[in-house]
Amino acid sequence: MSLTMSVSQVREIVLSEGVIPEPWEAILRPEVLSSWRRSLLSGAQVGLPELPYVGELDTDSALCAAADPVLEALAGQLTGLGAGVLLADRHARILRRWVSDPNLLPMLDSLRSDAGFSGSEEVVGTNGIGTVAETGRPIQIVGHEHLMESMVPFACVGVPVHHPITRRLEGVITMSCRAESASSLLTPLMRSVAADVEHRLLEQGSVAERLVLDAYLEASRGNGRRVAGVGQQIFIAGPRVTHLLGGLQEVVIWETVREALGGRSEAKTELLLEDGQVVPIVCRPIESQGRMVGALVDFSAPVVSSSTHSKPAKSTANVRSADLPGLVGSSAAWREVVSAMRRAIANGSSALVTGEVGVGKTALAQGALSEAFPDGTIRVIDAATQAWEAAGSAMKEYDAATAGADAVLIRHVEAMSPGVAMALASRLADTVKTSKCVVVGTLTSAVGAPATAEHERLAAVFGPMIRISALRERSEDIPAIAQVILVDAQSRKLRLSSGALRSLVRAPWPGNILQLRALLKSVAADANGEIQAGHLPSEIQACATRRQLTALEHVELKAILDALRQSNGNKVIAANIVGVSRSTLYRKLSSYRIDPDADYF
Repeated sequence: MSLTMSVSQVREIVLSEGVIPEPWEAILRPEVLSSWRRSLLSGAQVGLPELPYVGELDTDSALCAAADPVLEALAGQLTGLGAGVLLADRHARILRRWVSDPNLLPMLDSLRSDAGFSGSEEVVGTNGIGTVAETGRPIQIVGHEHLMESMVPFACVGVPVHHPITRRLEGVITMSCRAESASSLLTPLMRSVAADVEHRLLEQGSVAERLVLDAYLEASRGNGRRVAGVGQQIFIAGPRVTHLLGGLQEVVIWETVREALGGRSEAKTELLLEDGQVVPIVCRPIESQGRMVGALVDFSAPVVSSSTHSKPAKSTANVRSADLPGLVGSSAAWREVVSAMRRAIANGSSALVTGEVGVGKTALAQGALSEAFPDGTIRVIDAATQAWEAAGSAMKEYDAATAGADAVLIRHVEAMSPGVAMALASRLADTVKTSKCVVVGTLTSAVGAPATAEHERLAAVFGPMIRISALRERSEDIPAIAQVILVDAQSRKLRLSSGALRSLVRAPWPGNILQLRALLKSVAADANGEIQAGHLPSEIQACATRRQLTALEHVELKAILDALRQSNGNKVIAANIVGVSRSTLYRKLSSYRIDPDADYF
């Protein structure tokens, strides 16, 4: 019995029974056997007649720029030989296709082996694109070694393309031909092609990447230190550091390091990992012409458990905010807010939560109250409703809510008229003295303080005023918040690419979490698997390359956003408040990547 027939018989059994018979395993090449096992475990849809479509992809990448001339030349050499060439990204999504053979083209078209379609192993099973993306190693898959029936007529030789500096997988190059044309000589040919592409990637490498690489090599040479070189689009580390960091995203590490340095020659900070461990790090900048292009990060200090750690860790790891129900965040600012909220409730005192629109005031209050009174009665009042337009009806609703309740949350305190605010101040003072009911209010304010004297008096009666920082002031929390939004928005798992995450972290978010949630839910509706930077609005994409703002620019941006909120988005009034012309205001908003016509305010 021939090898082809033997593989064909094993394949038929596997497809009908869903398992690989142990006596037949020796028939399969080890790399094919491993791929079949992964495909079965992941539930690959091998019965699909064609590759699934994932949408238009970014072809303006460094990978395409490096690969296009090399693969175009290869395709020219293959003319008349019945072969085509595919370029895919690291997720096995096809970016480009070169096919000159008129007989092979309809075969590839019937399989939808073209740009925008996915060859992911976990979706369509063993193949010369997805299996390479999964293992990072070259492979040749011939005929019945494919699990997907419509791939059986093909032989596919796939080779990985690694970044020449970081050695991260950048993409996959695959030659497809008829199964009967398979040859062991094709693999070394394709290895040579991949090497040419990697050489071009090295030539395209930026000065920043080379400086980070040089600094890393110098620091790690012969002394056994755990170090990493990090930059905006680069992360270089040995296996000990990558194992330590686990799934912590590279862009999270870079943003944490960048903020910690802030123009200093050395900084000490911490990373909070997904498993709760705290990693102390020492950062030193890598500069070019007076500008920081990267940093050298030393991980030599001992790792400690977060349960024994006294200081809040500055990190954006996706962890629950000290188990407060429904909330995430690990920045120092957010942890302090959560602690203050808990202290107020534990002391039995009322509190007023303030901050810009969309920062999560209600979510914080509800989360803290739910934690404090898990089986208690918590009632919510909205002071922006008609019942709160007059003092009489407002106090009637307040009395009904506080009667027998463990806690009451009053939203939109800023919407009360001065008369209602005065009436509530008096009634709340009585509640504080005579009742165990905890009353928490939320007040939306650009400057974090009440707008009128009556509201100021009411705020004083509430007691502790807890201000939640704007999202732009605690950008470390954005990755964790974004992931929770995506989980809530979709039943299937979505992830953010490093490029998309970089854009989100650097965006100014005048609408705060409210704006971030609306954007991600909109994007998630059309995304499949991974959200790329190209899926985001252009003004958010542009933030990826935005330089770090100076302290003065942060003050200016805050003043502009405060003025827009005070004027309810009216640009003429806002310009007068800030003391600039309307055209200057528009120019400033544009420079900070903020759409002046968007309804954030």
